[in-house]
Amino acid sequence: MKMQNAECRMQNWLLLFAFCILHSAFTGCASMPAPNPIDRLTTTPPFDHAVWGIDVEDDDGTIVYQLNAHRLQMPASNRKLFSTATAANCLGLSTTLQTQLFLDGDDVVVKGDGDPSTGSQRHESLGFAPFVDALRARGITRVRDVIMDVSRFDRVTIVPSWEVGDLTSSDAPPVDAIAYNENVVGDLAVVDTALFAAAKFRDALILGGIRVDGEIRINTAPRTWQQQIATIESPMVAQLLMSVLKISQNMNVTGVVERDVVVAT
Repeated sequence: MKMQNAECRMQNWLLLFAFCILHSAFTGCASMPAPNPIDRLTTTPPFDHAVWGIDVEDDDGTIVYQLNAHRLQMPASNRKLFSTATAANCLGLSTTLQTQLFLDGDDVVVKGDGDPSTGSQRHESLGFAPFVDALRARGITRVRDVIMDVSRFDRVTIVPSWEVGDLTSSDAPPVDAIAYNENVVGDLAVVDTALFAAAKFRDALILGGIRVDGEIRINTAPRTWQQQIATIESPMVAQLLMSVLKISQNMNVTGVVERDVVVAT
């Protein structure tokens, strides 16, 4: 009889223990939050072999998500994601940049707006041909000075964060309010973007039968010109940024972002 009572008590304890285990498991699963989709992504092959650095915060500084947020890394051109997102947000993906042609007495003036695509084969640009056509349509056969107005941008044309060893290469050309052929000749960066573009415009004028009697001048201070003759529109910002993200074109993103800074200020 005593043996039977002991067995009953043991069975009761086992049942109670099992009940507690099941209850704990149930309540634990019920309170466990759903897996974060970012966590699922970063731990799924082949992404689980990558080193991730993520820091997402609200405007007020509230941390939304972090992963290795304080680990030092070298993200290289992945930083273009932030630059292009900023340009897209501030300028708008459908925005175009306007390069304008003016007549100022006998001088011709090209005023840059930050378009990095002028003369670029990548963007199938006609270069300065539309300006030459506009002058010829007005019967103009000779001009005096060729002026490049780059007052839209400041005079810091070399990006401070670019490595010194790259500054002569096509990977790191100077950036200004006017560009031509992405500011490179072959695999080399031009030294003065405004002067380079002005020389290309002068050559286009002469080739189009318009005589140039004066000199090339660069204008860096904002001013008003007399008569607007024509405008060349860039591709949409969305198209410009595609070349930034697809082929990692440095000059395009720097030019568009600086134009973005001009808008913000």
